[in-house]
Amino acid sequence: MVSAIMQADTVVLGPGSLFSSILPNVAIEDIRKAILDTPAKVVYICNIMTQLGETEHFSDADHVRVINEHLGAKGIDTVLVNKTPVPYEFLENASEKDYLVQITHDRKGLAEEEAQVIGCDFLNIEKSGVYHNQDKLVASIIDVMNNTAK
Repeated sequence: MVSAIMQADTVVLGPGSLFSSILPNVAIEDIRKAILDTPAKVVYICNIMTQLGETEHFSDADHVRVINEHLGAKGIDTVLVNKTPVPYEFLENASEKDYLVQITHDRKGLAEEEAQVIGCDFLNIEKSGVYHNQDKLVASIIDVMNNTAK
């Protein structure tokens, strides 16, 4: 895995549960070091919704800050954030209570984390919940890959 990170053009973290999916990987010392040392761009796909028991009241900047704290440096180069509001009606009628509220955008906080921000309409609402539009994510990641090196 370390050699793959070191040879990659782009390393993508997320989307996923911050504390139970993303950070366990970053906690592995060899992975953490590889993420910091790779010449690749490191892209974080920020969740659209908060997660019960993990990220209540978190902004996009909070997510990046926590990852960077676990990395021990500002290792996230680019953050992909959803800029489209989740419709109120969906939130009020959602049966899945893990989706508390939409993650807020904190422009100042992201600037403090020194990450480039790419905002897009990543919203994909399905009956089972709020997800990222995969086609738009792929297009944004390719755009990041095609821009200048880290």
